[in-house]
Amino acid sequence: MAVNLLGNSDIDARVILNVGGTRFETLKSTLKKLPATRLSKLTEQLSYYDPILNEYFFDRHRTCFEAILYYYQSYGRLRRPDNVPLDIFLEEITFFNLGSDALRQVRQDEELEEAQKAEEKKARKAAKKLEAHQQLQKLMGIWSTEEGAAEGDSAGTIDPLAPIPEAKDKETDMKLFAK
Repeated sequence: MAVNLLGNSDIDARVILNVGGTRFETLKSTLKKLPATRLSKLTEQLSYYDPILNEYFFDRHRTCFEAILYYYQSYGRLRRPDNVPLDIFLEEITFFNLGSDALRQVRQDEELEEAQKAEEKKARKAAKKLEAHQQLQKLMGIWSTEEGAAEGDSAGTIDPLAPIPEAKDKETDMKLFAK
């Protein structure tokens, strides 16, 4: 029998859920928020109930269960813990019978995460390319004007593949090669 420490109706009674050796305590009313799920239908006649310890025992993934219990507490917000593989989390959602909305929510979140990871990877790759290009320009040391070279202004660089400008006289020609 569920312990009713508050002296209120049975719906306000506290329920102890032992999941994989970790004890979670919540109100029966919290579990009734999602009526078609396994936890909303807990009775003392179920094989999960231990009358000696006055708790329900589930030999399931305890880290997943933190997110599953929060799903009840938050009226349906579900997020996979970072350290739990997707297949295990989906298995736990199915075991606790959270329904197709929960499964859809997790799949949608996973697709968004994958898209975000792809964007971050693309941005890192572009940053590396830019850095390599800047290092190449610095090593080449080719400048279009003497001012640009003196100031270290990278805006004054010439494309290394562009044709070399012709000097008007030998003195200017020597200055170009002296750089």
